[in-house]
Amino acid sequence: MAADKSGYHKGRRVTLIGLGCNAVLFIIKLLAGIYGNSQALIADAVHTLSDLVTDTVVLLGLKFSSMPKDEDHPYGHERIETLSTLILGAILVYIALKIGFGSLKAVYLHQGYATKTVAVAVAAISLVTKEILFRYTIKEGESIRSQSVIANAWHHRTDALSSVAVLVGVSAAAFFPSLRILDAYAAIIVAVIIVVVGSRVGLKAAGALVDTAARREVREKIADIISGVDGVQLVHDLNTRYSGGYILADVHIEVDPDISVNEGHNIATRVKEEVLSAVPEVMNLLVHVEPSGDYMARHKK
Repeated sequence: MAADKSGYHKGRRVTLIGLGCNAVLFIIKLLAGIYGNSQALIADAVHTLSDLVTDTVVLLGLKFSSMPKDEDHPYGHERIETLSTLILGAILVYIALKIGFGSLKAVYLHQGYATKTVAVAVAAISLVTKEILFRYTIKEGESIRSQSVIANAWHHRTDALSSVAVLVGVSAAAFFPSLRILDAYAAIIVAVIIVVVGSRVGLKAAGALVDTAARREVREKIADIISGVDGVQLVHDLNTRYSGGYILADVHIEVDPDISVNEGHNIATRVKEEVLSAVPEVMNLLVHVEPSGDYMARHKK
């Protein structure tokens, strides 16, 4: 999570660069696909459009996650990002299915199209550009520990991989008339990739909206960190849920019943600080302090 201003500005800068590149790539791919008579390149343009929209969602997420809580949003504004992501996933799947079925029909009817060499050049440019964007974005995302920026980097890599299929299909269709049908096959491959990406994006967002718990390894890591804090004798009832790209959590800890309220509060503060520092995904942790033996006593009853 980009908690400080420098992290926010760095995440915003790398995402804006990606957005600008994706906007240019979308336009030239779409125009080259139409002019060059390539369904595969048109499909790849839609895939780039998905990255363009994802860039926008990431920008919104960075902005809203940096906004303070208010009276109407006491738990923050991250769910706005989640809702936008869910809509994005649904749109991607719909468009991909439409392109995919159209290409399947072309394959079934064996309708190959004469693809122009301009489509080959644009596919090659796209492949190189997206790979550079991936490397730059993931480096910056890891430096500011932003999960949304890192996830966006992998969207660039997915687009680069789809461009490989497009480059092969478009090149075959442009230079070998007998292989023109490969353009349609490339379009199908890209459509499948978009469906997978869109489904994952949508399902993850839907999971956050229904308060799905964090991954098991994340929960175990949080519990281990809390157990290692001096003064914590028992950890139980750790609950987590996603809000946007981040995690909200609450936990019960048991401490020595003979210490003061102030000492118990200090232990809870250290627990929160340790978790937030070690697990960037966790946006907030609510710690309930109980006297040692209370949990076991309740369960014996």
